[in-house]
Amino acid sequence: RGSYMVFRCCSDCDDPELYSKWKQEIEQQIIDRSESLWVKPNKPLTLNNRIINTNRNVLIIDIGTCSIRAGLYDPEPKLPKLFVPTVCSKDVNQNRLKVGFDAFDFLLGSSAPSTIDLRKSISSWCLTSSNGQLIFPLKSKNAIDKLNVEQDSIESIITHVVENLNITSENTEIVIITSHKLTDRLNAQYIKFLLSGENYNFKSATLINQALMSLYSYNANIGIIANLGEKIDIVPICNGIPFQNGVTSLSYGGSCMSEFLNFYISRGHVSYVNDIEQFFVRYVKENSCYTAKNYEQELNKYPNDSKKFTLEMTGRANEMKKIEFPESARFRAVEGLFNPEIWGLDGQGIHKLIHKAIQSSSMDLRREMARNIYLCGGMSQIPGLKERLENELKKLLPVTLNVKVNCSEYSYHAAYLGAFRFIQQPEYETLMIKRDEWCREGANCLKKWRCI
Repeated sequence: RGSYMVFRCCSDCDDPELYSKWKQEIEQQIIDRSESLWVKPNKPLTLNNRIINTNRNVLIIDIGTCSIRAGLYDPEPKLPKLFVPTVCSKDVNQNRLKVGFDAFDFLLGSSAPSTIDLRKSISSWCLTSSNGQLIFPLKSKNAIDKLNVEQDSIESIITHVVENLNITSENTEIVIITSHKLTDRLNAQYIKFLLSGENYNFKSATLINQALMSLYSYNANIGIIANLGEKIDIVPICNGIPFQNGVTSLSYGGSCMSEFLNFYISRGHVSYVNDIEQFFVRYVKENSCYTAKNYEQELNKYPNDSKKFTLEMTGRANEMKKIEFPESARFRAVEGLFNPEIWGLDGQGIHKLIHKAIQSSSMDLRREMARNIYLCGGMSQIPGLKERLENELKKLLPVTLNVKVNCSEYSYHAAYLGAFRFIQQPEYETLMIKRDEWCREGANCLKKWRCI
């Protein structure tokens, strides 16, 4: 009848069992149960309502711009066993690298600040320390720089994970998830590092992109991944293949939000300048920012930045430190995602980039793309972002398209959790490079990765 359908069947009084079956079948078609299929910690993976119980010895390492996640595969997915910052410190005397929290411990040493004036202590330490320097192997220097991967740092990260998780490489397969597209030369160097036996002798190795793994975490094979972290990636994918015309990769994101927030914090005569101090700003961002439903209306509530917001931080000695900044900065910093001019950048907001990704797909796929938009990355956890993005997209797209933005409560770990489902798929066997395959074909076996 146009806008609805009429079904005629027996009543629950005539035949309760048949009525129940009809009702169940109809509900399966009209009620969205996709969220129940998302990969979540401590929830067994299923295929056609049957629990998957394939045991494999696979090491999963997700190397993001800001964080490293690592752990062993299990049919029942788990949160990362190792979760540390993507940072290294270099000992200029011994020419060796420390990774994650060990990097801070190595650099700070006995001079690590433990007083309530943590910022001042760290600032003075950074100016006087000669132990070494911090390295962020996947961070661009500024918003317009291209990625410059620190190869030695990535190899040190892998070594750090293997040692901390007590991995025996000869009996283990390895999956490395990267936030950036690597060149064939870098891929070959990493595979040689993992399989050649000179450093490690893993049974097989697979290097895969974060966006694709995030899609697996939502148990989807078609949709648009919006990876919102230290950098921003918008990737439309269908059956594992990205639509290159719709892909957008920006070297800025969370860092610009931090800089904007730091500008307002500095008005209180407190400025976080060096690399270590930026972790304070990250803490403030993660614990105070939110997305305005209507930016102009929200801005009118705080004329002249009169109202202040106070956040308390705990120092190393459990001492409290208060940071005060204008209340409006909490949502103005986030607004740069929709209007980059606020961050001082000339570009399009994420809603327009996602709209571009939808338009890049063929006409028959646009309806599917519009209702399968998936968020992942640290910024996806900002309160109100999902709802605001959905509203902005509805303004850009025809009313006939049903827009749905999906965001799991575990979207921060989406790529890592997605690897658990990926390992169960036939594609995993296809894309892995085995030890004997590498010895036989060398870099030629990397051709299988070019399609993704």
